[in-house]
Amino acid sequence: MMRKLVQSFLLLVLVLLNSLGLAAGLEPLSLQFLLVNDFHGQIRQDAEAPGALKLLTTADILVKTNPEGSILIGGGDMLSGTLDSNEFRGRPALEMMNAMGFVADACGNHAFDNNGKVIRQQAHWAKFPFLAANIRDREGNYAKPFQPSVLVTKKGVKVGIVGLATMETPVKATQSNMEGFVFTDPVKEGNAAIAALRKQGAQVIVLVAHMATSQAKDGKITGAELLPLVEKLDPVDVILSGHSHEVVAGFVTVNGRQVPLVQSGWAGNNVAGVRAVYAPDLQALTQVQPFMQGTANTVPAVDPKLQKRLESFLTSVDKKYRTPLATNVSTLVSDRWDPQASACADVFMDLLRQETGAQVALYNGGGFRSELPAGDVTQVSIMNVFPFNGVVYTAELKGSDLRKAVEHGLDNKKYGFLRFSGLQVIGRVDLPEGQRIVDLKLSDGTEVKDDQLYKISTNDFLLSGGDDYSMVKNATQVVKKGLEVPFMKKALQKKQKLDYHPDNRLQIVGGSTAGSVQHHK
Repeated sequence: MMRKLVQSFLLLVLVLLNSLGLAAGLEPLSLQFLLVNDFHGQIRQDAEAPGALKLLTTADILVKTNPEGSILIGGGDMLSGTLDSNEFRGRPALEMMNAMGFVADACGNHAFDNNGKVIRQQAHWAKFPFLAANIRDREGNYAKPFQPSVLVTKKGVKVGIVGLATMETPVKATQSNMEGFVFTDPVKEGNAAIAALRKQGAQVIVLVAHMATSQAKDGKITGAELLPLVEKLDPVDVILSGHSHEVVAGFVTVNGRQVPLVQSGWAGNNVAGVRAVYAPDLQALTQVQPFMQGTANTVPAVDPKLQKRLESFLTSVDKKYRTPLATNVSTLVSDRWDPQASACADVFMDLLRQETGAQVALYNGGGFRSELPAGDVTQVSIMNVFPFNGVVYTAELKGSDLRKAVEHGLDNKKYGFLRFSGLQVIGRVDLPEGQRIVDLKLSDGTEVKDDQLYKISTNDFLLSGGDDYSMVKNATQVVKKGLEVPFMKKALQKKQKLDYHPDNRLQIVGGSTAGSVQHHK
């Protein structure tokens, strides 16, 4: 009798313990998904960027609100874009990201500002994986160092993170750096990665895609590449975006489901996030709240050793690159979307044409990444304008192709305005491409003739057909002149003084440029 009572008591205890375990397993679990995208190596605090220390501190404050349930993810284009980071192949930004505790970073198009060897070195420095499910090698394997996804566990919840790179990359990136990397169907690859994560037990799927999104004042989110893609993907629970440098925080409807989508802007000005509660009984995220946290007013509080390390990078750059080369009389503005904001491009295009002895200089509007302030011009100034240090060439181009290039670059809604020297252009932007040139002459007033060859100076990006300038690929007699930065440095040392005066080389008549789509500010 006693034995039966003991057995019954033990059985009751086991049932109670099991019930308590099940109840604990069904307890809602708070999670926090944090995103920083398009940091572009902005380690130093300046007018455009709050700097690494403020960004790191802001993220740390957010993580401390939910230490066991926070996941910090990079949205791509984190490493290159400033001299401070480029000089060390992205290592300062990577050391910041390591200290912040990133679990992954999606591949951005600017990953290919470097070749495969450098990208693999960056991956070696990183304490987190680089994600790109849609990049393979020539043998069909995932191209190292990229991997399709990563699985992390937070509060017992398995979270799968899938990375996708924009399919604009093969067009935007320097072609020589793309060698060995094959971009494949993001829908097929994304679904394969999601299925693999589900097989590994993933309960939540996060998609981090370096693909542009925007948000209107009414809260509506758009994204010409990303949103149609997610409609074709297996269900994901959170979408993290990048590439367009815009601030986005809200929801998109995907096959009848409301899915949170965020993008943090650029240069570390914000940390974007999604707070949610995982309900095990529903096997879903509930109480989902997208949010945006600015960094500008954060008081930095970081590890002194890390601060000293980052400052050592900046000091080294200052010592090497801040000797005055020339004087600039007035600030030269640069905005690829504005035909009147071309002073910086005009000056450098004139220098390029003069130094190469070309008749015409041509550059993509996105080749100029900064204005040129008044005062001393240093190598840092040049590298801020040309942070990707492309290659300068001379070549011969037929007048017909020159005309097509100018047409393509008149208020291009995707890439902005072509910048040039040696031409006088009158154009209309209210007409479709192919009908926009009213008048096209050389600077001396000579009409550009379709069947005549013209000596041009340009960069490797345009010669390879970047930004869809396929007509420039027809150039012949191509001669390499050197890297942009040292080339422009030499030209400025010779010039000594820049005193810009507008010359109306580009005149827009009969229409407005207000419809330009600004993918990059």
